[in-house]
Amino acid sequence: TARTRLAAYDQRGGTDAEPLYQLGELLRGSGDAEAAAAYYRRARAQLDATASTVGANPLLANVLVRLGDRAGAAALFDGLLRDHPDRSHLRADYAVALLEWRDFSRARAVLGLETTTGRVDDTPSAADEDGGQKRLDLLRVQWLVWNGRYAGAERILARMAVRYPSDADVLVARARFEQDRGRSAVSDQLVAQARSVAPARDDISELERIRADDHAPRAGI
Repeated sequence: TARTRLAAYDQRGGTDAEPLYQLGELLRGSGDAEAAAAYYRRARAQLDATASTVGANPLLANVLVRLGDRAGAAALFDGLLRDHPDRSHLRADYAVALLEWRDFSRARAVLGLETTTGRVDDTPSAADEDGGQKRLDLLRVQWLVWNGRYAGAERILARMAVRYPSDADVLVARARFEQDRGRSAVSDQLVAQARSVAPARDDISELERIRADDHAPRAGI
């Protein structure tokens, strides 16, 4: 597994910032925040040691997010996006941080949802090869749902269903949306399809648990 390979790299004395950050992410995902923070600090130290390139390194911005340096991360992301406005993964990383910080206004701008007239633009992105635009569209759906703009979210998801018919990320997003909108049968179908595509994903297992609870009989009062 990826975790095993990264742990072996660390045990061999590896010091590159990217694997250290990824180990932190895996530990954070498993709920071990203290151990994760130690890896983030080690990644930060390695990035600081490469001062000639640190200002242009998007990884540092993500490390700063995890270490709670919101101001530093935002300043670095803003600078990087000024220099590289077309880097979709960079834009998506910043949007993830802004959504975690619940800075919905700034996230709206970074996600490109705001038009010159101030209206929300829910036009889906063009297809891409590296998955950056797909990430942006899934984050746009998240922003639209959180702000009660369900019709716009549904339009993006409908276009993504055509563009990425067997993509697990898109199937999971569609299943969650259908579940939240009370369309249980459609959600069940999408969860089953996602499971067939990506049988080991924990988020699919979580959706299955939620659906099982919804279907479980309720005791009378």
